[in-house]
Amino acid sequence: MEMAVEEMRLSRSEHANKQDPMVGAVLVDANARVLGRAHRGKLREGEHAEFTLIERLLKDRALDGTTLYVTLEPCTVRQPPKSPCAKRVVSARIKRVFIGMLDPNPDIQGHGVNHLQYRGVEVDFFDLDLNQQIREANDGFIEQYRQAEPDLPDEKEREGSSEKEKELVRSASVNDLSPEVMREYLSIRRMSFPIPSVKLWDFLQKNGFMGWDEKRKAYVPTVAGLLLFGRRPEDALVQSKVKVEVHKGTRVKAEDIGGPLLKLPDKIKAFLEEYGPTHTVIRDFERVEEPEYPWDAIREALVNAIVHRDYQEGARVSLQLLHDRLVIKSPGALLRPLTLAKIRAYNALPYSRNPRIADTFSLLKLMEERGWGLGRMRDILKSHGLPQPQFNLDSGYFVVSFPAQERTPGAVEIDSALLKRLDDRQRRIVDLVRERGRISRAKCISMLKISRATATRDLSHLVRIGLLEAQGRGSATYYVLTGS
Repeated sequence: MEMAVEEMRLSRSEHANKQDPMVGAVLVDANARVLGRAHRGKLREGEHAEFTLIERLLKDRALDGTTLYVTLEPCTVRQPPKSPCAKRVVSARIKRVFIGMLDPNPDIQGHGVNHLQYRGVEVDFFDLDLNQQIREANDGFIEQYRQAEPDLPDEKEREGSSEKEKELVRSASVNDLSPEVMREYLSIRRMSFPIPSVKLWDFLQKNGFMGWDEKRKAYVPTVAGLLLFGRRPEDALVQSKVKVEVHKGTRVKAEDIGGPLLKLPDKIKAFLEEYGPTHTVIRDFERVEEPEYPWDAIREALVNAIVHRDYQEGARVSLQLLHDRLVIKSPGALLRPLTLAKIRAYNALPYSRNPRIADTFSLLKLMEERGWGLGRMRDILKSHGLPQPQFNLDSGYFVVSFPAQERTPGAVEIDSALLKRLDDRQRRIVDLVRERGRISRAKCISMLKISRATATRDLSHLVRIGLLEAQGRGSATYYVLTGS
């Protein structure tokens, strides 16, 4: 993989008016001996790395059982008489292919993977850190697809993960779309069209959000278009609603939350803020109530569930806030070649069955674009003293669980930044206050065997940084946790 990345950096662009991808490829035999290395434009301008390896450098060699490492997903579309690289790989009887980055065009993304797997080639991905290097080297090439018209693959190559989101929702119409949400999207893309207008419908059609219904002689939204921009997509796609449950004691507050996918996270956040459990924390000179689980971590898991789920009918995303954990379930098994082991190791390349929806969330900065979402989720939980997330598969669902932290009922937590400002003796004073509810200067002196001056200095410091408050007057003064 590292050799392929090194080779990628040697790529030669053949166009002066657009950014060509930097691609490197390495082919090894069954004994892991390197048979050849190539990069885009190695021998001739515009020649793909895979073509150079298979058809030029190794054209007289049998490649049965070999393994190809290539930094960009092999193409499935070329202008005739050129043949796509994915087909060349299959024809050469290459056994395995490791891919560093998926095609950045959402309407083609995953088709190279599908083509290879469908024809018996084993497919796997590069490690996530190398994927980041490849994306950084190809930033300009990737950015072109923010504005470019999609280059659609042939119908016969469009098997696999991304077909549901392209289906027309014939029971819906352009009147079911939200002008407000579309304006937000167009603003981010630096586009301006009258809403409604034929120009807008044509733009949305080119981006996979709209299609022409020949029978009705009218534009209608696709599944992706209605899910992202529909006022009430659940009217036509009931599976788009998210079921949210909060369990408190013997009571359960539940609601089915619908609306455009782009607005779902905010709606669910509002529901959890109103009904979710909280715990008490002292921070910045005040006592505050914080949610049991940090919203940023929940949001990462929730957005992944909404974006990458299987939108076939009959199943919904669900979020359950139980007594001892938070559970988010997303319909659909993992797409090959993703594995549970790679996800649990936080080394899974982002690969969505809904690339158009995923690309829109990334474009609007509503999800991590480059595969760091799972690691970020883990780090957020850790910073709040919570266990790392758990990932499982259960009856056709991908399940993310956040175990709860064990807390003493009624206990007050102290912000870690405040605790770092304390020495061991001051921490002991705080622990005594938490255990006893209050403490006086005299008790500090007797229990910690310290002088009056030291006790006065420590208590004054704890008041100054916002951990303790002084109550009473004169010799009857005592100290409690802030806000008690």
